Amino acid sequence: MDTQPVPVMKIGLFLEKNSLALQRGMSSAGITLGILAGVYLRYSHYAANRSLWLDTAALAVNMIEKSYAGLLTHLDLGQHAPPGFLLVSKFIGSRYNYNELALTAFPFFCSLLSLFLFLYLCFLVLEHRKIALAFLPFALSTTAIYYAGEFKQYSVDLFFSVLLVTLAVLLIRRHLGGKYLLGWALAGLVSVWFSHPAIIVLSGVWLAVFLTVLLNKEPASQVYKMLTIGVVWVLDYLIFFYTVLYPSSLQGGVNRGMSIWFARPPVDGASLRWHVNTFFGLFQYPLGFDGAFLIASVCFLIGIVVYYQKRRDELFIFSLPLLILMVVSFLGRYPVATGRYEIYSRWMLFTIPLFYIFIAEGASYLADQSKSILIYGFIFLLLLFYLGFSLNTKSFMHQETRPLIEYYYQNREGNDDIYVYASSVPAFRYYNRLYHGHFIEGKASVKDLGKFGGEVKDLVRGRRIWFLFSHVYGDEECRLVGCLDSIGTRREARLERGASLYCYDFSAR
Repeated sequence: MDTQPVPVMKIGLFLEKNSLALQRGMSSAGITLGILAGVYLRYSHYAANRSLWLDTAALAVNMIEKSYAGLLTHLDLGQHAPPGFLLVSKFIGSRYNYNELALTAFPFFCSLLSLFLFLYLCFLVLEHRKIALAFLPFALSTTAIYYAGEFKQYSVDLFFSVLLVTLAVLLIRRHLGGKYLLGWALAGLVSVWFSHPAIIVLSGVWLAVFLTVLLNKEPASQVYKMLTIGVVWVLDYLIFFYTVLYPSSLQGGVNRGMSIWFARPPVDGASLRWHVNTFFGLFQYPLGFDGAFLIASVCFLIGIVVYYQKRRDELFIFSLPLLILMVVSFLGRYPVATGRYEIYSRWMLFTIPLFYIFIAEGASYLADQSKSILIYGFIFLLLLFYLGFSLNTKSFMHQETRPLIEYYYQNREGNDDIYVYASSVPAFRYYNRLYHGHFIEGKASVKDLGKFGGEVKDLVRGRRIWFLFSHVYGDEECRLVGCLDSIGTRREARLERGASLYCYDFSAR
């Protein structure tokens, strides 16, 4: 005798018969949530108007002190950025006194464009019921959201990556139609001037489209068109490389400090571990799955196989840029930093749309195999949960020096002066343009406390000195403050996120 309650049986039959419809409904809800949350979170990070920190402040100082032509030469303070990004940022910044919101406006705008362009790409290549599985993680990507409010070029990298991939898909779908071919060609010409990793994506998608033309045995005229575009892009990049990139960034060679993030041949245990850790690390940061990285990585691998079986030509478009990236990294020209190096995973931000498409395919395949809406819902909610958890716990670079500098100028007395720690100098130089006050530029670091102490003793002369610290970690600040406590009397201390200000009286010493 069947003792199962009738309502439960009816619910089970309803779920089984309407699984696809329910998946589409969940996807529609996920798309709506992704748009609302994606726009809101990006805007909130932009509107938060964070203080500029070491790297962003150094870039801003270049904006202020250099002319348009000067930005195309070597940048000061160890900065590197694409010329298009620099020129647009200077144009906007110069009209609003180079304030933080003006400087960050271009990255923020590109971040919003990326959000909607990626949604369009999802509609192009995925069934409706799968779209949310790709779009929602993209919309809630912690790294993408953070750099929407950061004066750096990584949001611009992401935009051009999505743009070039989308145009390549459209080009194949429209059989190399004239206007699509022209748009793709122009986008390629422009992209390398605005984004350093654009050449990686550009090489991958060009090779993908070219292989598709050959495999489909398209007319010779189509092959010539592709070869012509390739030659034009190469010439464009050579002009960019020898007139801007090499003189301004690469003449001194690649930064050897990045060598730990360059790919290496998997010939021994250490190099194999590097590849495994880097692969799984991608799903933590910059993809943002954190604790669910293993599920996301399995979905990714399954998605590649599914895509290969269904749309091999489009598989080339999404996978060949990743292959080119590894080749470039093997050559020591681009770092692949992931996992616990979340701060440096910004260099990989441009790759995230390539992964999310495969993850969506793999997750949907697992749900289809189980023939259960519950599995689809479980994957959907699990990925959403971990993305939301990551958003709440993620700690990026915040160094709130602006309120501390304002406080110093409001409360300094007589012949007070301020000593600015070496890693705080770019931020102070940026904000000091509003006050034009004198400051002591620190040269020593926590690595040499003796030199730091000697530097301070040479400056005190029986007066009060304020000390500004930022970009110090662990017990570094404790050691610096301990050194100051041994030679002066602390009168005041103010702390902000990632930064601190101390006032010491040396008159009694």
